[in-house]
Amino acid sequence: MKNSCHLSFATAVALVAAVFCCAPVCADVSAARAAMAQYKAEMQLAAEAASKNDAKGAASHEDSARKYLNEACDQFVAADAGKSDDVAVLRDYAGACLLNDDYDLAAAALNRATSIEPDDASLWASLGYSLTELGAKRANDAAAAFHKAIGLKPGTDTVAGAYVGLGEVYRRQSLYGLARESYQKALEVKPDMRAAKLALAAARVRDGEVLEASNDLDALGPMSNQEGALLGTLLTESVQAFDSARLVFPETHEHHMAYAKLLLRAGKNSQALSAVERAAALGPGDYVTWNMIGGLSRQAGNVKRAKEAYTKSLEINPDQPRTREALKALGN
Repeated sequence: MKNSCHLSFATAVALVAAVFCCAPVCADVSAARAAMAQYKAEMQLAAEAASKNDAKGAASHEDSARKYLNEACDQFVAADAGKSDDVAVLRDYAGACLLNDDYDLAAAALNRATSIEPDDASLWASLGYSLTELGAKRANDAAAAFHKAIGLKPGTDTVAGAYVGLGEVYRRQSLYGLARESYQKALEVKPDMRAAKLALAAARVRDGEVLEASNDLDALGPMSNQEGALLGTLLTESVQAFDSARLVFPETHEHHMAYAKLLLRAGKNSQALSAVERAAALGPGDYVTWNMIGGLSRQAGNVKRAKEAYTKSLEINPDQPRTREALKALGN
């Protein structure tokens, strides 16, 4: 597995769309499926460890998961799964290939599967994900696969995933209006689809709707490592596009704070500090703003500014034990 913690956009959506099936185990791929079951179990344990801030435990389980995935892929190849006439085998093999970033092998298996079961929308959607990751040369083929899925099963969860995948194809072709429209259609089909919400929030940033985007992301609550990595990638691109286009948003405290939080999500801490400083100038009575300045200034090594910010925050709201501790830790 080339990168277990930072899956590509299309691969992340593919996993949300449930590329694996629960068909009866076939004798020729039973070992591969058993290894995949172990892989998923280890990834679940890794997620549980991460939720408890057990980084060492999470890393250990991810290492084990990697070994099981490699074993599964080897077993699928040994069983000649890619040449099977059993759609369930082809689907499971393609799922393992997607997780292992072997998009060409996944596409080949799914092409074969769709030729056997041409009315299975989930196969066409999965084929679209695989083709998307093969680059611009297969973009038209990927879009065609997603459209095929959408046409077969309108209004289903599979189609919601296909709309998000189609949006990713458009985004990579710089067709941002069509991408945003696709994300919106996904949410019309499945209003709680997190991948669509992440993508749409990033699209809103590109268009200057920073307050709306920030509020949408806050409403999603805690994110998984995969979601955080996906969002960071999308936001970095959207913020750069927003800046390059020299777009502006309303000159209010709320908008600058929203932009600062988006920049933080994108890992742009120095830019976030500038944005939150502007927010403080526009709304000096918000202690949360001063706490953010304190934290970012401390990270940047500016102890003086951090002390000033924490002191100002406590003047506005004295009932903040954590802020007092942070200020005390900076020394006199």
